[in-house]
Amino acid sequence: MLPVKNILCPTDFSKSSIKSTETVNKLAELFGSTVYLVNVVVPVPVNEGYPGMIDTSSMNTEQLDMEIHNNARESLQKMAEEHFSENITVKKTVLTGSPVDEISRFAEDQNIDLIIVPTHGRTGLKRLVMGSVAEGIIRHSSCPVLVTRAEQE
Repeated sequence: MLPVKNILCPTDFSKSSIKSTETVNKLAELFGSTVYLVNVVVPVPVNEGYPGMIDTSSMNTEQLDMEIHNNARESLQKMAEEHFSENITVKKTVLTGSPVDEISRFAEDQNIDLIIVPTHGRTGLKRLVMGSVAEGIIRHSSCPVLVTRAEQE
């Protein structure tokens, strides 16, 4: 595992994601690592009027996707500026798809040495219903994963 040249820091811009940047900063400075700050956008589903669902067929989903991606890029830039030391190289990327799949694929493609991912501290029914991206990354990653713990909700 050592040296850690490339660290992947997935973010959903939550408080726990921002808090995990403290750990990323310390390790990146210690090892002289490049940080890959990544946000995964889940595509806007196109629904053509199924009962009980919002009909998105008349919406301009391409425009909405573009706006979501632009907002994600701006948020990554802001996060990099506000939460990472100036002497750390931070590469920012917006991906589209399933967070677990995209993060795992990105880690392999970029030769990531360590993924640092926050957990949201969900327990019980919330965890069962919402799932755990951190758990999925741990199961599918080809490299070590360090999980930073947030306070429980």
